[in-house]
Amino acid sequence: MQSEPVFKSEENKRRIRARYAEILANFPFRQRYAETSFGKTFALEAGAENEQAVILLHGSCSNSAFWFMEISVLSTKYHVFALDIPGEAGNSAAVRLDMNSGAYADWLWEVMNALGVTKAALTGNSLGGWAALKFAVTRPQAVERLALISPSGLSGANAALLKKAERAKADGDALSFNMDAALPKPVLEFIELILSGYNPLTQEPPVFPDCELERLTMPVLLIAGENDDVIDAAQAAKRLGRAVTHAQIHLRKNTGHVIADALTELAPFFELNG
Repeated sequence: MQSEPVFKSEENKRRIRARYAEILANFPFRQRYAETSFGKTFALEAGAENEQAVILLHGSCSNSAFWFMEISVLSTKYHVFALDIPGEAGNSAAVRLDMNSGAYADWLWEVMNALGVTKAALTGNSLGGWAALKFAVTRPQAVERLALISPSGLSGANAALLKKAERAKADGDALSFNMDAALPKPVLEFIELILSGYNPLTQEPPVFPDCELERLTMPVLLIAGENDDVIDAAQAAKRLGRAVTHAQIHLRKNTGHVIADALTELAPFFELNG
């Protein structure tokens, strides 16, 4: 685990988590914690407990509130868990895991054990996509299917964006992103609150070699935007398509890193229409 602070101050942490609690109070989902050796992990839970488990992993500078629509739809058929990744702007332990080790895969396995889940379908967005990939190449037998939305780990990160994050952290400024997706005003306001009080992740996510990607024998879906300014989406699609020939790949035109309506592809992939 890394020691860099997640929040800029205890007051920023309090404000972000207080607003998060207000938002979650209006959600119809169950809330619970899983105990792990990396600290507590917060989860939103919905759906029938006897159905197949689906785990959702959000991106950096985010938390599980941003999965509201996906939880609502997927939980009609599946047992859904949206997890707050440690070291992010949610309710899980405020510690950052080492991306150059097996920590993310070990963390997720411990969470699954605590939740009573032995095998799950994984969906990850951005950093969550990297974490889902890390788990899937480490424990492929525990992954029913894998959906990746604008994931890190298939291509190099945008070096300019990482430097921008480092400058924002050093100067105490808020990190800003290009939001080309149409998001509701309350969502944008919550994002602004997070960015103003949160220290963004500055470590570049390691890129997975082809020999690891070839372990992905489960159904795989990639959704990415051609105009993504965080990852090289075209390169990510090319590498995944070469290493995992059965993968379904959707490169959206006129779309950046934020994909607000991923259910367009996720629903058929999870066989909700069948």
